[in-house]
Amino acid sequence: MDIEIDPRLSEFRNAEIFAPPSKSYTHRAISVAALSTGLCKIKNPLLSDDTNSTIGACKALGAKIKRRGKDLEIIGFDGSRGIRAPNEAIDARNSGTTLRFFTAISSLCVECVELTGDSSLKKRPNIPLLNALKDLGVKVSSNEGKAPIKVCGRIDGGETEIDASISSQFVSALLLSVPFAKNDTRIYVRGKVRSRPYIEMTLHTMKEAGAKVSILNNYYLIPSDQTFKLREFVIPGDFSSSSYFMAAASLLNFNLVINGLRDSRQGDKAFISILDKIGSNIRWDKERGTLNISKGEFSKIFDFRDPAPKASGLTGFKADASNIPDLFPTLVVLATKCKGESEIYNAEHLRYKESDRIKTLGAELKKMGAKIFERRDGMAIEQSDLNGCVLESHGDHRIAMALSIAALISNGKSVIKDAECVKVSYPTFFEDLRKIGACVEVFD
Repeated sequence: MDIEIDPRLSEFRNAEIFAPPSKSYTHRAISVAALSTGLCKIKNPLLSDDTNSTIGACKALGAKIKRRGKDLEIIGFDGSRGIRAPNEAIDARNSGTTLRFFTAISSLCVECVELTGDSSLKKRPNIPLLNALKDLGVKVSSNEGKAPIKVCGRIDGGETEIDASISSQFVSALLLSVPFAKNDTRIYVRGKVRSRPYIEMTLHTMKEAGAKVSILNNYYLIPSDQTFKLREFVIPGDFSSSSYFMAAASLLNFNLVINGLRDSRQGDKAFISILDKIGSNIRWDKERGTLNISKGEFSKIFDFRDPAPKASGLTGFKADASNIPDLFPTLVVLATKCKGESEIYNAEHLRYKESDRIKTLGAELKKMGAKIFERRDGMAIEQSDLNGCVLESHGDHRIAMALSIAALISNGKSVIKDAECVKVSYPTFFEDLRKIGACVEVFD
């Protein structure tokens, strides 16, 4: 599916949308519910390609999951008991979270479990997680740390260390599985921890189920033989998905209300403070969960009758992406219209996502005329005039959504190839683009 976006035919207007549910919290809540005893209700889950992969993995291991209106009812397989291995491989498709979480959770099975994914997922590294599982008594085999992966438990527990510089998902995966090990476990975390808020989301969800985890100097201590009892979990709105619309409203100067953004442990809520510092007129009511972006002091930012859009009144910035990697694509697009030069750094772990997001985003925006300078761990971006053109999503949902915002602030129409990948995290993304007045055409 290709998408055509024409800013010249778009009429940006006052709009109100609802934030999609958090993908990260949905993965975690479903996984913890499946590891629990009894019935759990997950309210407001995100049902997308990625989270459906986690639902499929849970069902393969014995969880019973039914959709009730907008909610999910889950009867868990109880991680404290021996879990029966499925007859077929668990297919995580494109979901790195599913692959990593269930590589560790599969170590609770007495028999062997095989996990696989699509061609993109088979390129993503997992060696730190696999080595840690081996330390804890699990037999693991793989193709140089990549899927397909074969896991033969059951996990003993004990002591291990793990390098979290590539992904925090390795730590979260261990935290989800070791409470059911035969012995207490110590997890020492080495290297610079990337995306720490995602570990905090994992711990938050586990603690709602009654899990016991002690965080000491440089390690986690997790007692053995635990039982999870998650009864209900409400998924908050997703700040990373909402960031595309926050950026659009700030740059295109229209009034926008985003509902469903209550405070949570999501690191990507930092985007609000970044926009505030660079000049966006943004207000967030944490208790009501309502975010407002209002027209700023500059009367009109873009006039598409001109050869190129005028610059916004936003100022250049520097941003450390270590804990907010999912904001990187939005920040880069935002920076192309900010005065002066902007810099985004500490993002090297983005080279191991669905695509090398530093490389692919830089290449696509350069097609539009962006002045971008790629660095090992990020980018420097100068204020630029963008021109519409044909763009590639590279099968990466966050690249596709970021390029959509770039298309809205460019001169002339753009086509984004293979844009259906947005279904991984935001199935209604293009519907919401239309709600703000964007001219979006779909071509199969």
